[in-house]
Amino acid sequence: MLSPIQIDHYHTFGFLVLRTWLTAGEVRILREESERTLVEEYRHLPFDGTRRHFSCMLGAGSPLSASLFEDPRFFDAAEDLHGPVMGQWCDANRYVDAVTPWHPDLGQSFEQGGVKFLIYLDPVTPERGAIRFIPGSHHRPLHERVRAFMESAKPAPESVPAIACATQPGDVVAFNFPLWHASVGGFPDRRLNTLAYHPCPVDDQQRRRRADEMTAAIPANQGYGWKGEVYPDSWVASAAGNPRRRILVERLRAAGVLQAAQAARPRETATAMP
Repeated sequence: MLSPIQIDHYHTFGFLVLRTWLTAGEVRILREESERTLVEEYRHLPFDGTRRHFSCMLGAGSPLSASLFEDPRFFDAAEDLHGPVMGQWCDANRYVDAVTPWHPDLGQSFEQGGVKFLIYLDPVTPERGAIRFIPGSHHRPLHERVRAFMESAKPAPESVPAIACATQPGDVVAFNFPLWHASVGGFPDRRLNTLAYHPCPVDDQQRRRRADEMTAAIPANQGYGWKGEVYPDSWVASAAGNPRRRILVERLRAAGVLQAAQAARPRETATAMP
């Protein structure tokens, strides 16, 4: 799926911009699914432009979003970049903050990394909400040098040398989790869908760590006000007739992540995992 040059660019600089990765029709459906799901999930807290809304998107009401999780454009590309992978989740967001401070996504181990795909459903520019990266900062020692600078200098996000990735709906940005990233000029109701994948654990120690990290990262525990399910039973059951989805489910189960997600469900929604 990805060319050798794209793979080399990702490993060298930590990110890729994939132009027109989705069709206009797919973008339209993603907008509809995301809007419908977020409105339904936040009936208790309607969107007013002051608080981020988030939801995982594997439910029966978002079939296109769920299908992208095993879609070759994403799943196979993730394996081009990291070898055998397991999905974390796919989600929809309505952002509200003008600035996202510099940070890496390091809930996972630095050495293993992983890839996150960003699908902005609105045009973004360097001055208006586009993600920006410090190229190569997924590598040590640059990663740690950047961390030390951020902690000591506390610079304004726009003052740090970086590459900002302007995109149009249909473009996709992929980046390695340890890469330092930020954004400025964000606007209320900036719509972003993401898909995330991590290398499959190779031993018991990695499996235990991944299950623990998954438990800590369950979105219901993060204060978003979202109380839905990361891996709905309907999605797990549907894998029986979907060979590519079955790979995702089996890998999540083998790593203990599916069980960790079940254990972290809100009590009133927890049921036996098939």
